Amino acid sequence: MDVVKEVKLLKYQMSLMKHMINAEEHPFFMFAIDHEFEENQVKAFLKILGVFSCRIKGEEIFEWYQNDQLFSQFNLSLDKLYASEQPTLEELKSVVAKIFY
Repeated sequence: MDVVKEVKLLKYQMSLMKHMINAEEHPFFMFAIDHEFEENQVKAFLKILGVFSCRIKGEEIFEWYQNDQLFSQFNLSLDKLYASEQPTLEELKSVVAKIFY
């Protein structure tokens, strides 16, 4: 299959997928598709939300959420990210700016 046909097929499949996803139930994923986020961006953001959730609840950060290699490519301070203090809105904004440019 040539590149043009492959791109057209992928665009069509994306269109079909957007019809299958309930935007009200999964607004973030629809937003990610519409804005063409890369896989690493979405993975990093979801893991950071998990880290922030643990920090808010005062729990130990689960190993599954810790991905130093993934976070380091976005130049995120791991010491600050894994801190035990409550996350702030400013910290979230800073992380989002680094991940999504």
